[in-house]
Amino acid sequence: MREAPACLQSKWEFVRTKAGADNNAMSLRKQSSDLISFRPEAFYVLCLTGLLLFFSRTGPVFSDERTLRLSSPDFEAQNSIPRKHTCDGANVSPVLRWKGAPARTQSYVLMMEDPDAPGGLCTHWILYDLPPTIDMLPGGVPPISKLANAEVHGRNNFGNLGYGGPCPPAGTHRYVFRIFALDRMLRLEPGANRAEVLAAMENRVLAQGELTGTYARQSKEGGA
Repeated sequence: MREAPACLQSKWEFVRTKAGADNNAMSLRKQSSDLISFRPEAFYVLCLTGLLLFFSRTGPVFSDERTLRLSSPDFEAQNSIPRKHTCDGANVSPVLRWKGAPARTQSYVLMMEDPDAPGGLCTHWILYDLPPTIDMLPGGVPPISKLANAEVHGRNNFGNLGYGGPCPPAGTHRYVFRIFALDRMLRLEPGANRAEVLAAMENRVLAQGELTGTYARQSKEGGA
């Protein structure tokens, strides 16, 4: 007979014994009585222990209501990003808007990444310490270390501060804009890379959202 899961083993053994030993009915009733008197206390202890272990490892669980809704008036989700925002145009960032942040939000982090880059994930834009009082970024964010509201630029995979627009070497690539609501400011120096920003964000994310656009170059000249 297949061994029962550990959490059910006592009950399993009780049923198996009962089926094979009807002549021990009195003894089984005593065992059953013992189990019933023991079960509630053990159940509560196990539940409490499990909950404590779960939350100590994972932190609070947020529902779908904690998902940020990120959008842009410049392009629809899953549609082509306008040439203006790419290396074939003015190479300026699009307008971005978000909503649904938890009340405890203390800052935001924004990233834009190309998961289809030939060399692996390519980070085009990192911006952190966005204040919780804002819910949008205007288009054409300047490529400087600190912005007007003290937002800080990280360094993208091109080695630059600021936004680097889509510039796929071939085919159609996806470009994923991600917004994260955090329970603190990161207070990193300007120029932090993706790994440094993610390490500072660990266990600090309250909610997140994303917006994906695509782009394919018309010419054969490529970038990343």
